Amino acid sequence: MARAIEERTAENGVSVFIDEFALKGGGRFRTELKAALQTCEELLVLLSPASYQKDWVLIEIGAVFGRDKSITVVLDKLDVHDIPDVVSDRVALPLNEFGKFIDQLARRTNPRPNR
Repeated sequence: MARAIEERTAENGVSVFIDEFALKGGGRFRTELKAALQTCEELLVLLSPASYQKDWVLIEIGAVFGRDKSITVVLDKLDVHDIPDVVSDRVALPLNEFGKFIDQLARRTNPRPNR
């Protein structure tokens, strides 16, 4: 699922950091993740039954939340009651509405000039 999200966002000229794809063997996970979170403009959190209770997900959310950056939550086989408290005030999209996020992202990253 993460690979499909990466492809859809890359189609709009947006660079994506997904730890399982970006990190190479022997890489320093914490260092590279911290650098990516510091330089990102926004965070897309894919919450699934496999990820939503992982410590790293909460750490990533907290790192971006503390910098007052945009956080979008996409729910895969979960509902709004499963969203961590730190982002419970954010609008969450079910995975089947991910196209809405892509449309919004495209408008933010490729704004049309005023006419």
